Amino acid sequence: MANKSTKLDSHPNQHTQEELGLIRQKHYYHRHEGLAQVYRKLKNTGYIKTYDSMCRQIREMKLNKPKKQKSYPKSKYHKDPDPATYPGEQVQIDVKYVPNECIGFANCHSRYYQITAIDEYLRKRYL
Repeated sequence: MANKSTKLDSHPNQHTQEELGLIRQKHYYHRHEGLAQVYRKLKNTGYIKTYDSMCRQIREMKLNKPKKQKSYPKSKYHKDPDPATYPGEQVQIDVKYVPNECIGFANCHSRYYQITAIDEYLRKRYL
C-alpha cells in the first residue's frame, strides 16, 4: 500500500459551474450598476452563496479588470515646434490696441497700439 493524499478534490460548498456561469452572465449585464446590483440579480435567479463569495469569484475570474483605454495617434497636423538654436531665429509678435481710458493724456482721436515681440531663444521681451 502506497501513501496517497487525503486532501479532498472538491469542497461541498464550492461554487458549481452553473453558478460561475451565472456570475459571469449577471456581471456582464449589470456591472455598470455595481456589485450590489449584480448580487441582487443573482439572488433573484436562485443564487444562495454570500456577497463576499460572489466578490471573491469575480476577483478570481478577473472580471473587474479595468479596460484598456484607446490611445489615439498624434494628429498629423499638430507638430511640436523645433526649439530655437540662436537669438532671433524664432520671434513671437503680438499687437494689442490700447483703449483711450488707459492713456494718461489727451490723444486727439489718434489710436495707439502696443507691439510686443518675444525672442524664444533668449526669452526677452521687446515693446
